[in-house]
Amino acid sequence: MSPPITLEERVLTIKDDPGEIEALMKEYDPLIRSLVLRRTGKTSRDAMDEYNLALFAFTEAVQRYDKNRGPFLNFLRLVVNSRLTQYYRSSRGNEGVISVDFSSPTPEVLGAANAASEALHSSKEEKNAIAEEIEAFKEDLKAWNLTMQDLVNHSPKQKRLREAYMTSARVILENPYIHREFLDKKRLPIEKIKKLQKIPQKTLERGRIYIIGLVIILSGDYDHIRGYIDWRWRK
Repeated sequence: MSPPITLEERVLTIKDDPGEIEALMKEYDPLIRSLVLRRTGKTSRDAMDEYNLALFAFTEAVQRYDKNRGPFLNFLRLVVNSRLTQYYRSSRGNEGVISVDFSSPTPEVLGAANAASEALHSSKEEKNAIAEEIEAFKEDLKAWNLTMQDLVNHSPKQKRLREAYMTSARVILENPYIHREFLDKKRLPIEKIKKLQKIPQKTLERGRIYIIGLVIILSGDYDHIRGYIDWRWRK
């Protein structure tokens, strides 16, 4: 008997099948609703715009997903939170708050939403979301016996080192087996990173805490925190 197909494998096979995407969306509707509730403090019935946007984000996540992005559900959370952030930025404080129906999105609607997201003003919802992210980040750090102050104390001042450590974080995130070891064993897989990145072991060891912080933020639901950091995270 062949092993059951994973969620990630299923997602990769349905990218171009709207019917299958809709079926998967229905299966994960409780998760989508919970993401809306976590972000807005409201049920999907009372936050219909956000819920519709989250449904659209689900389709977007399926179509953009590839095996290098890690677990699909983590990627889904990132896309949903990113779209909600854009929505709040576009609708902040204006009389004509945009009511978005993404049940049948068009390129024009998506383009307008992306353009509107360039607004840099923080809404009350965003400030609350930032505070929630910081508290969640603190909890994630606790799993590594780290604090925010540890990250501050170990943040490299040299641009060269910051860029090297960002590359190390990318190595972890782009290689699922390394990322899994990172998560399961709660340690930095230095030897495996060295095989894929030309960097001295002592340099990696000095940057351990900083790299851990980068990976946690880049792979978690931390859209706002990422926005305040100059990651220069480019391939």
